[in-house]
Amino acid sequence: MTQEKKHTPEPWYAAGGRIFYQKGERIPSDSFIAKFLASPRYAQNVKTSYANAARVVACVNACAGMADPAAEIAALRARVAELEKEATDANG
Repeated sequence: MTQEKKHTPEPWYAAGGRIFYQKGERIPSDSFIAKFLASPRYAQNVKTSYANAARVVACVNACAGMADPAAEIAALRARVAELEKEATDANG
């Protein structure tokens, strides 16, 4: 039997290096998903941590509704490559 992957439903939001699934002036504590920390050990500063959180949120929200995001993105990239080749061939 295969286990279904479960994750917090979209949309997600980034705020100050933290990721939530609700937004507003008073974010409920139970909407917390993850926190990105600045770490001198890994040469990350606060801006980098905030940018990482924002990137994760953008990726998760962009993949909303995809059953297998990696496979769907790979198929889209392959199709774009085909179209670019066809356009190049047609323009000689």
